[in-house]
Order: sequence, then C-alpha cells, then structure tokens
Amino acid sequence: MIQRPIYEVNLYLDGVLIGDCRVIAENLNYTRRRTRFGSDSIDFNLNDVVFDEWLSQRNYTLTEVLRPMALECQLTRNGIDIVGGFLATMPSYSPLQSSATLAMHFDGYLNLLAGVYIRDTSTNLPLGSVSGSASTIIEDLITLANRISGDAGKSYGLSSGTIEVLPSITQEFDNYKTVKEWICERCDNISGAGPFEVYFHADKTYDIIADSNFGTVISDWVAYYPTILNGASVTTIQASETEGFASAIIGLGAGDVSSVAEENTAIFQFSQNATSVSDYGYFETLYQDSSISTPSVLLNNMNAKLKISSDPEWRPEITLHGKQVSPMPYGNNKIWVGDTITIQNSIDLTGMTNGQFRVNELKVDIGTGGDETISPTLERVVLNGRKSPSDES
Repeated sequence: MIQRPIYEVNLYLDGVLIGDCRVIAENLNYTRRRTRFGSDSIDFNLNDVVFDEWLSQRNYTLTEVLRPMALECQLTRNGIDIVGGFLATMPSYSPLQSSATLAMHFDGYLNLLAGVYIRDTSTNLPLGSVSGSASTIIEDLITLANRISGDAGKSYGLSSGTIEVLPSITQEFDNYKTVKEWICERCDNISGAGPFEVYFHADKTYDIIADSNFGTVISDWVAYYPTILNGASVTTIQASETEGFASAIIGLGAGDVSSVAEENTAIFQFSQNATSVSDYGYFETLYQDSSISTPSVLLNNMNAKLKISSDPEWRPEITLHGKQVSPMPYGNNKIWVGDTITIQNSIDLTGMTNGQFRVNELKVDIGTGGDETISPTLERVVLNGRKSPSDES
C-alpha cells in the first residue's frame, strides 16, 4: 500500500517564492499532457479572505499577486517536481456571503510559446527557409521567444535541458505562426523529423526527446478490471464513441484554389491508408493550412492527421487510485505521461480495451485527505521494437 503523498503548492511572483499555499488550496488537480495534446495545467480554489490573510503574513496583497503570467505555480509531490505553470487569466470570482471563491488556473509553460510569432525580428516578416536538425530549430525558436519577451521587458526564462539530436529538416516559414503552433504541428509527424516530445519541467527547463525514448514501458504492475485482490485495480473503464473516421486525406497548402488549372496556385497533396481502406472502407477528409508552402511539409502534417483518423478503435479512459499506483515521472509502481501500461479487462468481448496503451494525458485529483484519483487518457500502441527506457524520464 502506497502512503498518502505530501504535496506542496508553491507560488512565485516574478520569479520570487511567496510560499506553499497547499494548506488553503481546495479541489487541487493537475494534468500532464503529451505535446500534441497541448499544455499542462494546474487548478485549485482559494477563499479570497483566507488567501488575503495568508498573503499579508508574507507581506503581499491580493492586488499585486493576482497578475496573469507574473504569478506562477510549481507543484511538488514528496519533494519531487511534478508540474509548473503560470496564471493563465484573472481567476473567476464567485461571491459567498462574506467572502468569495477564486478559481485559480495555471497553464503549463508550453502555452508561453503561444505568445510569440515566428518572424525575423529585424523586419518583422515571416522567417523564411530554415534547415537543420529539428531539435536545433526548436531550440532556436524557444530562444527567439525568450529574446522577444526579454527585449519587451520580461523574458519567459525557458532553458534547455536534455536535447536529443533529431533528424534534419527544411522548414519554410512563409506565414505567421506561433512557436507553440509549429511545435505541436510537427511533434507527431511520422516522417521528416519523426515524432518527438518537448517536455517542460516545473522549473521551466525543457527536454526535446524522440518519441521512442519518451516514457517508460511499465512492467511492474498491470491494470486489472474488474478488481482483483492484491492488484492495481481499475475502478472504472470506459471508451467514448469514435468520430471523424477517414481512410484518405486531401491536403491544401498555400495558394488559391480554382477549377481552372492555369489559375490554381494551391499546393495539393493526397494520401490514403490502404490497410484502413481494406479493414473498414474508403472515406475522405480535407486538411487545409494556408501557412504551408512546401509539399513535403504538407504531406507530413496530413499523414499525422490520417494516422489518427484512420484508426476507429476505442481509446479507453480508466480511473486508478493513488493507494496502488503513484503519479510520478520515475520510480516503482508509477504512471506518467508517455508511459506504456498494460490493461487486462476480462469482460471486454471485443479485446479493444485489453493490451498495451500509451498515456497521452494524465489527470490527478487530490482529495482533502490527500488521496489521489488518477485518470489517464490512453491510446493503443504497437511497440514494434520500441525500447524500454530507464525509469528516469
């Protein structure tokens, strides 16, 4: 049996620690996400009167602290950094009789990169053609975001950690696109640089990791449903209706579409999944992105979308209890974003909720007594020789 963990909810203002507000934070939960699913998040509620008293003991006021982006939060679990983020917006305000509830929402640091457009800062025009290792391009773009925000008066302060060398690519930046947009679009490509993760730590450092090296193949526990004695029990398991099936995709990039060949300037690509057509049937979908001027980039993005839409199998959602499994990036009996777990569902007649699944998102709710409810969102994987990394991510 795993002991109840000790969480710290540390607040920082302009990079200076205010303190750990865990004792007054209610309904605490956090979510870690793989890059293509967007930013991490931290949420909790504060009573404004209690929070104001807590702040005054530390020589701060509500007015100076409730500042989007300037206020940051870092969660630790048993002394280990779990997730960090910045106050995304002014919290919602719900009056009570003599006080109010402040709903605090913090976005993960990936969302900072949604605030800078990729451009040549000397001309403010799109950056044009860039070639090199995909990881070097990502580092350069994050450095660009740091520099632009720093020149404006307050740098994001993002710093590189473990950087794996990804294959070389050529990228055309002919239109305005944010740094986050480009990273999220490219991170799941099945060709070019291949799939990768940009993993942000709670201290604002980031790693660039090839997908094949990201996360752990869990071998020391199995998720059983229905409950079995002395096992990691799945308390609930469900799978939503699958939507958006397509086995072929038409892609349109930059340019104007016309039925007259001489007037058509749009970049066009077509791709289909022959296996999906054979197994299910033929159905087309359309992918458009006017910022793409290179056919190979358009095809890479299309194929990433087709990979998802041509697989109509269930993506199970399960619930685990922290008394049996720990939401941690490393250690024993753990589960974390990017990990591959095994589910054994003895009552599923289809077999689609049995087998090995990758954790795309991991939401953790912390109860008033410290108990954890862990809700992973999963995707079936075929390992194909994917190696099992060490226990440390």
